[in-house]
Amino acid sequence: MSWLVSLVVTSLLGSYLITKIFDTIFGGILGPAASTAKNSVFVSTWTAITTGLGLRGINKTARNLRQRGKGVGPRKTLH
Repeated sequence: MSWLVSLVVTSLLGSYLITKIFDTIFGGILGPAASTAKNSVFVSTWTAITTGLGLRGINKTARNLRQRGKGVGPRKTLH
């Protein structure tokens, strides 16, 4: 469960930082449209960070499985 919390916290902090940078750079230029754009940037950044971290975790797990020679065995059934 800690991996989920770390993904959420990392995505939240990264999205907040990128949104603040966006607001600083484009806030005066876009004016009222900046709030709509800011929400879009926040959601897009959150999605990108979460996806990137998730894919990195999958790749790391796959590499560990290959290095250890582990595999998936037959399914066990309960009788």
